[in-house]
Formats: sequence, structure tokens, C-alpha cells
Amino acid sequence: MKTQCRIEKCTFNEIKEIWSTQLWPIRKSPIESISWMDPLGNFNSEYARQTAYFWSVQNSSNQILAVLSGHSTPGFGFRSRGLWVDPQHRRQGFATKLMKQLILFATDSGHTEVWTLPRISSWPFYESQGFQILKKTEDYEFGPHYFARLPLDPSKLELPTKL
Repeated sequence: MKTQCRIEKCTFNEIKEIWSTQLWPIRKSPIESISWMDPLGNFNSEYARQTAYFWSVQNSSNQILAVLSGHSTPGFGFRSRGLWVDPQHRRQGFATKLMKQLILFATDSGHTEVWTLPRISSWPFYESQGFQILKKTEDYEFGPHYFARLPLDPSKLELPTKL
């Protein structure tokens, strides 16, 4: 039986513990609301001036079951970051709904692409969403990843449906 849930805007403070304990439990560097990384692997301190946006899937008890964030990376589109779904609630479409929400937001904000840095083990999901691999990297403390991008075509957007 599927859990009745909804997508909600949330804050960094609401998801920081999830990121720290569930998504990146062995990470040594501080977890910030915005990543300064661009899709070429360079760091840009100008990104600190951007606003981060956070979305969660919550059940009727307001328990967070999934999260995703994003922020603008001037010159490189919109960054998708920190996708996590509670292991007990995977394969219910929550990640897809969150990604559609982020893509809609990025498109409405005037961006022409979304980029991300998913773990290689998560690649099948991103590929199913239309992302394309730019390059593989093993340069970061949290494992092998792909730099990937999704060109945005506003004419093909599907609005997130009820969970």
C-alpha cells in the first residue's frame, strides 16, 4: 500500500541531519546549503551568494521521506544536489516527483539546463530522467561520481502529479 504523501518546500536546517547521517555519513568536509562546485569540477565562491531551494516528500505525520535541493550556478545552469529517499520508501516515485519539481522550478527560473554529480550507483535513476554523462570523477571524498547534465525543453515539461 502506497503512503499518502506531499511535496513541501523545506529548509536546509530541516534536511541537514538527513544529509549528514543518511546521504553523506562518512563525509569529512562541512555540509553547506550550497555547493561551490561547477560542472567542470572547479570551485566558485560566487555561488555562495545564490539562494538554495529545498523540497521534501512528507507523509501525513510530517515525516520526511525524501529530499532534494538545487541552486543556480551562474554560467552553468541549475544544480540538482542532495537527492535522498528513505530506504523503506524507495521505488514509490518520490525521487521522480522531486526531480520533476526541481526541473519545473529551474525552467520557470529561466535556466536551460540542470546539472548534477550523482554517485555511479545512482546513475540508472538519473539516466531514466534524461541526464547525460559529461565525465566520470573519483576526485571527491564521497566516492566515484558522474558529472551529468539535462538540457531543459520547456515544451516537454510534465508537472508533478499527486503522490
